[in-house]
Amino acid sequence: MYLRKEIGVIVVLLVIVIVLALVIQFYKTNIEKDDVKNFILEDLKTKHPNADITEIISMELKTNEGGEEYYSIKGRVTEGLDSGCPVRIHYSYTYPSQKFVTQPPEYITQGCEVCTTSPCFIAFEEEAIIASHTLSGTESVHEFISTNDVYPTVNEVEEGWEVVWDSPDSEVSYNVIISSSGEVISKEMKVKSAE
Repeated sequence: MYLRKEIGVIVVLLVIVIVLALVIQFYKTNIEKDDVKNFILEDLKTKHPNADITEIISMELKTNEGGEEYYSIKGRVTEGLDSGCPVRIHYSYTYPSQKFVTQPPEYITQGCEVCTTSPCFIAFEEEAIIASHTLSGTESVHEFISTNDVYPTVNEVEEGWEVVWDSPDSEVSYNVIISSSGEVISKEMKVKSAE
C-alpha cells in the first residue's frame, strides 16, 4: 500500500513537471516571437526612417529538413502614401537561420507604374492610387492632381478600389473606382457645395 502511494505521488509529480515544461516552452515561444517582430519592425524603420507604414504582413513558424524550427516573415514598407506615386516594398526574413538579413526587397510599386503587363491585378492600395490617375481614361484625374495640392483616400470596395482625390483648396474632387483587374469602372468629378 505504501508503494502505491509513492507511485501515485511520482506520477502526479511527473505530470506537474510536464505541464510546467509545456507552459515554459509556450511563454518562451511567445516572448521570442514578440522579440523577433520588434527586431524586424526596428530594422524596417532603420532602413526607411521616413516611411508612412512599416508593418509585418505575415509571420509563420516552419520546420526545415533538419527538423529545426524557424520563422518565415514578410514585412511591408510604404513611402509617399499621400502622393500620386507611393512606393510599396516587401522584405522577406528567415529567422534564426539568416538572422535579420533580408532577401532582396520586392518592389510592389515603383516608378509610378502599374498594370504594365497582362493580366493585371490590383492587390494593394498603393497600386490603386497609381492606377487611378495613370490608366487609360484617367487623364483628367492626372491633370487635376498635377496642378493641385491633393491627397488620395483609398477604400477597398466590392468592385475593387475606390480612390478619392481631394484638397481643401479645390472646389472639386475626383472619385475613381478601379477594378481588381486594373480597369477603370467609373470616374466622377464632384463639385463641392459652398458652405
